[in-house]
Amino acid sequence: TPLIFFKVPKGTSAECDEMEKVISSVEKELKTKVQRFDILRDRYARNLYEKIDEIEFVGKVPLLYHRESRQTVYGLDSKSRVKAWAKGRWLSPKMADERGISKKFVPDEEENMEQTDEFVEEELTDLQQRGREKMLERLEQ
Repeated sequence: TPLIFFKVPKGTSAECDEMEKVISSVEKELKTKVQRFDILRDRYARNLYEKIDEIEFVGKVPLLYHRESRQTVYGLDSKSRVKAWAKGRWLSPKMADERGISKKFVPDEEENMEQTDEFVEEELTDLQQRGREKMLERLEQ
């Protein structure tokens, strides 16, 4: 199975226990299996965890890792996001607020978006520009 779940023993971390429930639910729905590694009891699991974590240096459990898509999910996450991870779909980046709680990815400021729009418009052909304008008109309706 390409799906790996790094965790700690039951009762050690409430976050891991909750993620275990989410993983079990997703396994039943998708009829798949997620391989579990206990990083406190198995030194080989710990070494593998460290190799995977050295990409982002988060150092947090639970950690979900998809071998094929090479995507990681750190900490407790929603069932829909875990389900998408299990299917190998691309996960959008998440940002954390000042308390360290993850929230959905949002662009920095509207000013930067306007600058980006202007930059994109300069590189479009006439046909692409007309198509873009039509799409924006449909979005506004």
